Amino acid sequence: MIAKEEEFLIVAQLRRSLSGVCRHISTSTAADYQRLYERLVRTSQRPEDACSRADYYRRRAALIYVSALQARNALTARDKAARGSVELSTAMDEIMRISAVFEHYPPDPDRKRQSDGSPGVRWSDIKSAKEAEGGRVRSQSKRIGLDALVRRPGWQGALLDHISPIHRDALAVALVTGARPAEIAAGVHLRLTPDGLVLTIHGAKLGEHRGQPSRTLLVALDGAAAIHLANLAADGEVIVTTHPKRFSDAVTQAGRRAFPRMRGTVSPYSLRHAVASQLKASGIDQEGIALALGHRATRSQQVYGRACHGRQRTTILGVRASMPVKQTGTDPATARRRRSPSPRLR
Repeated sequence: MIAKEEEFLIVAQLRRSLSGVCRHISTSTAADYQRLYERLVRTSQRPEDACSRADYYRRRAALIYVSALQARNALTARDKAARGSVELSTAMDEIMRISAVFEHYPPDPDRKRQSDGSPGVRWSDIKSAKEAEGGRVRSQSKRIGLDALVRRPGWQGALLDHISPIHRDALAVALVTGARPAEIAAGVHLRLTPDGLVLTIHGAKLGEHRGQPSRTLLVALDGAAAIHLANLAADGEVIVTTHPKRFSDAVTQAGRRAFPRMRGTVSPYSLRHAVASQLKASGIDQEGIALALGHRATRSQQVYGRACHGRQRTTILGVRASMPVKQTGTDPATARRRRSPSPRLR
């Protein structure tokens, strides 16, 4: 039996670890994490067995989230168990098992060590080890193959023509704003004004120090997607919403129908990268890009798009968001030389 002092230290450390686990996630994400965790257990796999950075951190997030649920149940059982009972011993065995998980994968909800990849085991270390052993590592970045999409004339209109009518409104929103599927699912408000189309988006991936709770964009009525939304809001304010998973599948299927010979797949995040590329190619400053994409720090935009892929100028005329943006990316002096200020909505 564990000594009482040691038991106290183990429980205290587990409670500290639990305080770092994000609990404010959507119901669909929680269900996805549960399914992924069950698959990992069923196949005896670990996050380190992933073949890509994105898959590794997705597996890790699922493991941490479900382990936190199990930990809370185990701590409750311990608190209710009598000293020296079988119930207490069983609860402590579970607590020690979960404590080992958190020791190996420390939670980092606000991504304070994002530049290091995350605390604990980092993907960069796993990738280096796999490559040293001759293992296969693939990249799932949606920037790969983006040029093959955006260099096709009228690619946005082609996607709109080939997607199911059920998801056409959501696709138009994603094309002009780069909004995430979860953000569109929360409801994007459209309002037509003499200056253009105004879209209000409620943010996703929110934390204490990351993400914009809401942002409002003014979009020019230029292009098939913007015109489609303008017609939608011609009679008054409307709300566009969708189901994230079904929408993502519909976008991929539309890409296959529209561009059957194109290598790679189209997803809502491909469209997000395309919008980021347009913003960068248009000379918008880092703060403006962060506001438009729903970020609270300029560093986050570094993984989205490239100026060389922005084959057309952005149709976003102005933007405002609920929180200020922190300069955390490229040196601000360098950024000022390369970027011109973007218009802000007041």
